[in-house]
Amino acid sequence: MADHVVFISAHAQDEALAEGLLDERRATVVHNGVDHTLLGAGTADPVPPPGSERLPADAEVLLCLGTDFRHKNRLFAFRLLTELREAHGWDGYLVLAGPHVTHGSSARDEAAWLAQHPGTAEAVLDLSAVSEGGKEWLYERCSLVLYPTVYEGFGLVPFEAADHDRPCLWAPATSLAEVLPADAARIAPWSPELTAEEAIQLLRDEPTRRENVQAIRSAARSLTWGTAATELLRIYQAACDAPATPVSAIERREGIMQGLLSRDAMRLIGPDGAIPREFQRPLLALATHPQFARPMFRAIRLGYLAAYAAVNFASKKITNSAGQSFTAGKLGKFTVAAGHTILLGPPFVFNKSNISQFNF
Repeated sequence: MADHVVFISAHAQDEALAEGLLDERRATVVHNGVDHTLLGAGTADPVPPPGSERLPADAEVLLCLGTDFRHKNRLFAFRLLTELREAHGWDGYLVLAGPHVTHGSSARDEAAWLAQHPGTAEAVLDLSAVSEGGKEWLYERCSLVLYPTVYEGFGLVPFEAADHDRPCLWAPATSLAEVLPADAARIAPWSPELTAEEAIQLLRDEPTRRENVQAIRSAARSLTWGTAATELLRIYQAACDAPATPVSAIERREGIMQGLLSRDAMRLIGPDGAIPREFQRPLLALATHPQFARPMFRAIRLGYLAAYAAVNFASKKITNSAGQSFTAGKLGKFTVAAGHTILLGPPFVFNKSNISQFNF
């Protein structure tokens, strides 16, 4: 229905195109700006979030920000922590900060994994959702930021980390590969052993830390909201000047906003409509053929009426007694006739005067 669609990453655009959701001529990528982040460090006063008092004062912190959606890949953070502790003798803490979601959460898998690895579990601190002040405090408190997401529409965390002069680990995949240099990513997908070696370097070697932060800041220079706004305005003006798509033209002329196409109609034939695409043209052919349309729609109405009648009989709102009435949805009111029958309407009688209208 849209005349043009703007995506914040080529990764998101390519998925939509692969699913056939739109023509590529109506799609454009405009990356988000990140200069609000690089100019805005410290806008909220750092406040220790609830639960942070459990961190030992001298403990190093590996910070993993984000919800517990499965694609955030927090289980990899646990495996990395285990490798850091066992192979490199690192005695710091992994701090998780982000809301717990209702659907698509990895919480159950995380709990099961930690139950089987009590040595790792004792070094994990899950703070759940934190305020902006709490996030500021965590960025200042941590030594390294971990961003192990496997699926991202854009990905702001590495830029926030660099804004606070903290290095970040991420994987060179999905949208992150578009906006950040692959050689600075440092997560070896998805090897805890190889990634732990990179993490130790970022924790211990100051030149490596500075190089990582600088690489992120360099990538951020072209990602400004001014550039995004200019491009969005250009796209908007071009979309206004271009001819409307057929679906958009119908919507403007006869669509839901005009009150002429019902929501039921859109649920039938709109995006993800109930009538499969391969049936729409055959149904249209039948519906526009006068010799087939009437019997077809009468059959549909008869099935609709039969369903309502069955429900009313099953719920004992009506019985077989003649004269009882019930309402069959949008078809209106019907009465049980003699002989336990319900008539949809007067029957069509074929005779010599009308039989020639039907080409059997």
